[in-house]
Amino acid sequence: MTENRNERLAADYRDMLRLQDRPYLSWIVTKGEPPYAEEYLLTVKIRTYALSATEERYIVSTIDACTIRITLWDSYPKLAPNTRMLNMPPVFHPNWYSKGAYCPSERWHEGDSLKDYVKRMLGTLTYDPS
Repeated sequence: MTENRNERLAADYRDMLRLQDRPYLSWIVTKGEPPYAEEYLLTVKIRTYALSATEERYIVSTIDACTIRITLWDSYPKLAPNTRMLNMPPVFHPNWYSKGAYCPSERWHEGDSLKDYVKRMLGTLTYDPS
């Protein structure tokens, strides 16, 4: 890892620590040694909606907690984080694909912070399909 990448990972880790004061969010590092975290596993306790399809119709259900993995590529921060919802079906929102991948509505820029990325992503979890 380059020195610049290590500095960025450490800054992102410090920012992620600031997000832990939210009662609905907890996370652990699943790859890398803090503060050089390369992967986070988030648990978000928030009521949201999922949409699943049967042969006859779509079914809307509620979810009380989401598990989300955020992986920072070797070329991060040049490439956006890889974000995937592990519970299926994923939340019902245009930025979440049916296989669990997250596609942010805003284009990723190298100077964007991981904290702001996570906050925007968390905002998609409160989407109401009605």
